[in-house]
Amino acid sequence: ERFRGMFALGLNKQLDLQSLVTELGKAAAHAGGWYEERRVVQVIFIALVGVFGLLGLALLWWLTRGQLRDFRLTLVGLAMIVGYVVIRAASFHHVDLLIRAEVLGVRLNWVFELGGIAIMATGVVLRLRAR
Repeated sequence: ERFRGMFALGLNKQLDLQSLVTELGKAAAHAGGWYEERRVVQVIFIALVGVFGLLGLALLWWLTRGQLRDFRLTLVGLAMIVGYVVIRAASFHHVDLLIRAEVLGVRLNWVFELGGIAIMATGVVLRLRAR
């Protein structure tokens, strides 16, 4: 039960569902005759992904308010992963430069995705050790 969200993200990573959604969106835009105005829909989509990500984090923050000290590191990692998902969603729409950029030979998408996972895992391990 506790790992549904991470399981869903892992499943999405393996199945590359965001590419399917992108292709379905392009097909719908062509079929509906609004392909030339697709940028507006893309901006709305990215904004909605960001808003729902922030709302989810706010809900988790509230749910863990009594135990926040124990979950801070895990929530920071989750915030990094949500940020990566938003950036990744935006990358379907010509923002690839940001996530493909390298700093000291390390790609920024690796920092967001793998860094978020590592921080979450560290928070979980520390929480388990404290028990």
